[in-house]
Amino acid sequence: MPSVKLEGPYGIPPVPSSSVDAAVFIFGGVGITPALSLAAEASKFHGVKVPIYWGLRSLELLKRCAPMLEPHMDKELSTVVLNGQDVQAGGNALPLNARYGHEDVHSWLAEVSKRLSEKGVHRVMLFVCGPPGLAAAAKAAAGSKECNASVAWHLHVEEFLFLPPLPKMPKCGSRKRTAVSAATKPTLLGSQPTA
Repeated sequence: MPSVKLEGPYGIPPVPSSSVDAAVFIFGGVGITPALSLAAEASKFHGVKVPIYWGLRSLELLKRCAPMLEPHMDKELSTVVLNGQDVQAGGNALPLNARYGHEDVHSWLAEVSKRLSEKGVHRVMLFVCGPPGLAAAAKAAAGSKECNASVAWHLHVEEFLFLPPLPKMPKCGSRKRTAVSAATKPTLLGSQPTA
């Protein structure tokens, strides 16, 4: 069995913050979870709706999260893209003006940077939560000349990894028996081991 180590969160979330003028979010799939509360807080704190980039595969996840994000999301600067095997392109309008396909994080962040700068916003918290590939793309974009020429990014990254598959275990009720010695026999808390 793999060992599991759980960490954090420690302290308070980095968003909202008085050391920045605005917040921008980049999420992958279920990485949207922090935004369900943080987008509202950042929007209220800074007095402006927040730009969000969200790449996901689940139409159901989009439908469930849209009502919580929509009131706080800058629709003009946000991008929501659906991709994956279970997503079928259709003619129905999608929540949050989502569209099917892919969008380059670097191009999106460069445009957001330009538009924020035009509005006089120069210190921005970039909150990223998603798989390592998305996190790496967001870090690279924030460090690029196009994105940081007029905006100072305060980068916060939360990456998530998936656990490896578990080894195959015998099925419950199988006839294969495992001997348990007295030394390894579990005892109830407060009980005395028997010989």
